[in-house]
Amino acid sequence: MDVAKQTVLSKFALSQADFFARGMEAEVYRYGADAVFKLYAPTTLLTHLRQLQAFYSTIDRSAISYALPNILHVSTQGAYTVTIEKYLIGQPLAELIKMTQPRQLEPIFISYVNAVLELATVSMPVTTTAYKLFDPHKLSKHAQGDWHTFLRRWLIHQLQTLSPYFERDVTDLGFKLRTMLRILNQPYDGAYTLIHGDIFPDNVLVAPDGRPLALLDFGLFTMYGDPLFDAATAWVFFDMYDELEANIRGRLLPFF
Repeated sequence: MDVAKQTVLSKFALSQADFFARGMEAEVYRYGADAVFKLYAPTTLLTHLRQLQAFYSTIDRSAISYALPNILHVSTQGAYTVTIEKYLIGQPLAELIKMTQPRQLEPIFISYVNAVLELATVSMPVTTTAYKLFDPHKLSKHAQGDWHTFLRRWLIHQLQTLSPYFERDVTDLGFKLRTMLRILNQPYDGAYTLIHGDIFPDNVLVAPDGRPLALLDFGLFTMYGDPLFDAATAWVFFDMYDELEANIRGRLLPFF
């Protein structure tokens, strides 16, 4: 372990013995009975984590039966950025799915759907001024238009860099883009609810019976808008090729 990291851990009375997980951005250590300590790489911005901390504090959690993250402390420590967060209990849903036979997945699937549906009950706070939590290009301001306007602007922006890959991999790209833009040119008159954007089974912590206990890792794709966004991605994340024969797409859509 490098000296700079050891210095930070020692300041918070931690050692390598407290380490228990590694994410894409941070090392995670147990911090007492009810918290975790996250040590982020030097490239992680303090402003990013403070924005996420403020976002978590605005969520109305009253209609949700499971826990959401809560960042208690954010600071820079030498070359690192650190957070102290509430410890969330549970087993990743992805692990439970792997240990379960396809014919026995029904209760787990229902729990997963319920987690998606519950999040769709969380409305956009009146103080929110943008649809997307992290919006460095300022494409999602409410003053610029409705949800469809934002998606159209976001799509056009993404095409500036991703078009070569789409042209290579997507059949009938031109027709599909014209169809999407025609739909997004219509006014949006639906609900504005909290969108996680990445309800991947690894981000859902569950009890042994599959009951949702916590939802992790809001961030890059977190938005306020059409709850169908999470429904669509949930279908893909749980069983992209219908190998589990759960027909997730068909069973999710009636709820929205």
